[in-house]
Amino acid sequence: MASWIEDAQREDLRARMDASLSAIGFHCQRTHVEGRVKAEEIEQRAFSAADVSSSTTSGARPTIEVMRLYVKKAAELMREAIEQGAEDIGAGQEGEDMDTDEFDVGKTSKDREFYTQQRAEQVLAPLLAKGAAYSKVRLST
Repeated sequence: MASWIEDAQREDLRARMDASLSAIGFHCQRTHVEGRVKAEEIEQRAFSAADVSSSTTSGARPTIEVMRLYVKKAAELMREAIEQGAEDIGAGQEGEDMDTDEFDVGKTSKDREFYTQQRAEQVLAPLLAKGAAYSKVRLST
């Protein structure tokens, strides 16, 4: 576990994002949103991005820089989640259409970050879907 942030602080961020996502989903989109699951995903992705950048070849970054990156990444992901939720309701679908024989990670994920196992499984899920047959796979964004 990284020493630059306490578990209580991470839990506080998850709880706040959960409350915000649930409120936005209810009041703006008239739907019930499972905010806790999305909040945990956002927090984990923000933590991973900050944790990866916390060390450099010349040592460790100052804690304030790592915390700023953590908060900035969480805010970006939160904004994306809200925008994606509005698009899903407006369009009635998720993500872009892909060719049936070509998998493009750029169409299943708009982020450029180090993937945790959980995030990689989400992004690459179409490759493992039953009956999936791709002639081309593009993993670069």
